[in-house]
Amino acid sequence: MADSTNASSVSDQKLNIGERKVHVQETDRGFVRHRFTCAVENITGVWKATDEDTLMTIEYADNQVKLLLNDTFIPVTLGDVDPENGTVNFKGTIAATGKPAVWTVRQVWNQDKTSFTLMMTMHDGTQEAFGFVRKISTDDLNRIANLEVPATRGTSVAAVGAQAAAPAPTAATPEIVPATDATAQTADPIKVSAPADAVTASMPIEVPQVVAVNTPAPAALDAQTTAASPSAAPAQAPLAGFAPSFDCSKVSSGPERLICSSQELSQLDVELGQAYKSLMEDTPDAEKAGTKKDQVEWRKKDRDACSTADCVAKAYQDRIAELNTEDMHQRKPAEFK
Repeated sequence: MADSTNASSVSDQKLNIGERKVHVQETDRGFVRHRFTCAVENITGVWKATDEDTLMTIEYADNQVKLLLNDTFIPVTLGDVDPENGTVNFKGTIAATGKPAVWTVRQVWNQDKTSFTLMMTMHDGTQEAFGFVRKISTDDLNRIANLEVPATRGTSVAAVGAQAAAPAPTAATPEIVPATDATAQTADPIKVSAPADAVTASMPIEVPQVVAVNTPAPAALDAQTTAASPSAAPAQAPLAGFAPSFDCSKVSSGPERLICSSQELSQLDVELGQAYKSLMEDTPDAEKAGTKKDQVEWRKKDRDACSTADCVAKAYQDRIAELNTEDMHQRKPAEFK
């Protein structure tokens, strides 16, 4: 009997220990979730850029972040949260390139640890400090709801760059298609102050807007399209299923023939056309002539100097990056340029 009682007692003790371990694990997970939530909630509110007259409004609810720059709604998704260092990531994807972009908001405490400001770092490395104005109020929530245009809800995020406008469909500028994160949160197109349709000058936030991806290729660029000369080689028809932005039956150079015979190069040519089109739409009329001249110079000195597919691809990739960066700058609000 004694042995049976002892065995039962030991079994009960093991069960209790197991229950305590499970409880501790659940408590730990709950603590982590609590710190995660607190880190995000700490940055919610209305903030003002210290060097500019720009307001940034951050709302967090139901694992979703909503961001406003002045009167521009900037859809983003919630990325990694680091409570230890007080950082919260906002994520998106540059629509034109398909590359992910991350913008980080960090709490910067004063020496006495009694208050903090926010430092926003955009994906291009630009930064802007923000001071606290007020907590989110009912008025702010109504304002966010009014500015969050239904057409953009739950769709892609445009490139972060200037505060609002999104590039034309298929624009190669940093338009950001929301990248799904661990929180399974979907963001609307936005622009931030860097490349793309949104990220800005002094304020690193360029707000990319939703851009339609996989839209029809734009008409051939005037600076990029060339007419065939009498001495040009026989016309070359584009491969079935894809085509560059120019007419392959009128190619006038070796690089153009390479492009017409390669799906990858044809796609790069279309992306370049989209980036150029988006930049021209955002460029002031007084500067359009200079932008066209730069495009022609690039075609003559860089693309047409290539004799291999790898060289052509590199020339296109570098130029697309340049156009996206310039477009993001043009999209920035005037006060941030």
